[in-house]
Amino acid sequence: MTLHVGVFSYQTGHRKTVEVVTKMLARYRAITVFAFPFTYAPAKSRTERWQERPWQLLDFDPVPFYRAHGVRYVEIESWDEGAESVLNAPGPDGAVDIFVTCIGAKKFPHHFIDGRTVINCHPALLPQNRGLDAFKWGILNGWPIGASLFVMDSELDRGQLLYRTRTPVLSCDSLDDVARRNYDLECDLTADFERFLPHLGQDWRIADADGPLSTKLIPKAEDDRLADTFLAKRDRFVRLSTDLSAHPHPADAVGDGLRLPRTAGSGS
Repeated sequence: MTLHVGVFSYQTGHRKTVEVVTKMLARYRAITVFAFPFTYAPAKSRTERWQERPWQLLDFDPVPFYRAHGVRYVEIESWDEGAESVLNAPGPDGAVDIFVTCIGAKKFPHHFIDGRTVINCHPALLPQNRGLDAFKWGILNGWPIGASLFVMDSELDRGQLLYRTRTPVLSCDSLDDVARRNYDLECDLTADFERFLPHLGQDWRIADADGPLSTKLIPKAEDDRLADTFLAKRDRFVRLSTDLSAHPHPADAVGDGLRLPRTAGSGS
């Protein structure tokens, strides 16, 4: 309850932001949402494809919700240099200590990153699976499914890795089941980032040489049969969800006892 957290979001109702902020309310001293300009331009290539996460645009004004729960809301004029000055202006709860982002895959301009700690959660295991459509590329390639918490630099999916965790996969799961579980895990990690800040001292840098960076969506034909691809490889994904010897990284082994809290219905 000691940190004042800044949350990067959009100037619209955004599902992940609302879910993450809701989880944060009882954890941190203060929360400020910094909202960037948003223009909805639907891409035909995306609307025709299977979506690995819930629809993110919410048909409501989130500002009254934030204010009702003591969350400060600040709009940012643009992505241009100089617009970042609002991040430095202290509000009623003082200056922001640390930032997280709920904005999707995007390379942030350096002036929003430089001199700040900005934490992101990637819906796949870094550094092996970086970039666009990472969850889907992981299914196609038969890689472990999971999420990675990291401190950003000004390049996409690069910076300081804090923690990685694998998404449980059950022998009865569909692709939709696993995708939703992976998304929920991503939101949990983002909200609970403070537990993993002790790992800032580890030398877990993500560099360009550590793995390829995807800049493309998976082919449409592969997208159309992705659910069948998952089912054909499901036994492999079940095994990889607990086998840390495959695609290993020191960030998988949390020797200081840090663990995510159990979610409702997860059992004892």
